[in-house]
Amino acid sequence: EGNQGALLTGAAVGFGAVLFAASRLTLAGPNLQQLAETATPLPAALRNHKPTVVEFYADWCEVCREMAPEAAELRQKFGKDLNFVMLNVDNPAWNEEFSQYNVDGIPHFEFLDEGGRSLGNVVGKLPPAVLEADAQALAQSAGALPYKRRGPASAAQQVASPIGPRQAAPRDHS
Repeated sequence: EGNQGALLTGAAVGFGAVLFAASRLTLAGPNLQQLAETATPLPAALRNHKPTVVEFYADWCEVCREMAPEAAELRQKFGKDLNFVMLNVDNPAWNEEFSQYNVDGIPHFEFLDEGGRSLGNVVGKLPPAVLEADAQALAQSAGALPYKRRGPASAAQQVASPIGPRQAAPRDHS
């Protein structure tokens, strides 16, 4: 009896470990690490005069991981017309960009025109159609994105914002 119980316990633990590992695998497409390794480096994207989609992400971000296959599809569909850049928010090398683009949540997709100027951004878990519509508008140099959280704003416009002063973000460590 004792051996049977130990055998059943061991089998249950092993089965649980297999299920956990399987739930963490992305079978639908590339994962964040693969996307980041094959992304256009930001300096190259800013030099080549192509519109750019910059994704701010983190390896620990569940939504970022869930959206990786959608990001890969966008890259496949618009890769000839757009740069796709991946910046990990846990890398302090990108602190200036976090501040410049007001990154206050992830995933954060910043859309830059061919001159590197921001046309706006979207943040969080989004329907694939939203990202695709914005990428298509960017690729066609439409000038305006159909979906965006904000557009370029002057300092005066930011101060006059109806949402009030900027609150401390989690990455501010204040």
